[in-house]
Amino acid sequence: MTRWRLALLSVVLFAGAAWACPVCGLPSEQGQGAYLFMTGIMSLLPLALLGGVVTWVVLRVKRADAESPDERK
Repeated sequence: MTRWRLALLSVVLFAGAAWACPVCGLPSEQGQGAYLFMTGIMSLLPLALLGGVVTWVVLRVKRADAESPDERK
């Protein structure tokens, strides 16, 4: 139970020091550009990963078909 109390106390005491990201609190033009850039990265990264997995699967299927074309009949 002491660990839970310590964790709760640290969350309460240090909540003001924790930001979601350092860019979110900056009203400058540089901060806005970085914010938009990271939004684009976080939006496109899952799509790129999905495309990589689909490409890998397609290549594996083509390679398997090329190695044993007679077994599909």
